[in-house]
Amino acid sequence: MIILDLKLPGMSGFELLTWIREQRRFKTLPIVVLSGSSLAEDRQKAEQLGATGYVVKDSNYAETATQILSLAGTFSDTRVCL
Repeated sequence: MIILDLKLPGMSGFELLTWIREQRRFKTLPIVVLSGSSLAEDRQKAEQLGATGYVVKDSNYAETATQILSLAGTFSDTRVCL
């Protein structure tokens, strides 16, 4: 699983997400976008580009971590061959 922030230096998280999904060997790799943005447009764009999940950063770190771990549990049956 990749946890991908949308705000990256040099390229956007959307650009990196697009690149990852273009790589055949990573087509089924779970990618969770972690963002400070709760905009529906950002969530929709991430889903359209192939994100498996989207978590809005909470000011409470424990809550954000709980959401990520919960999503990670749903991917436990996912197998990726590299």
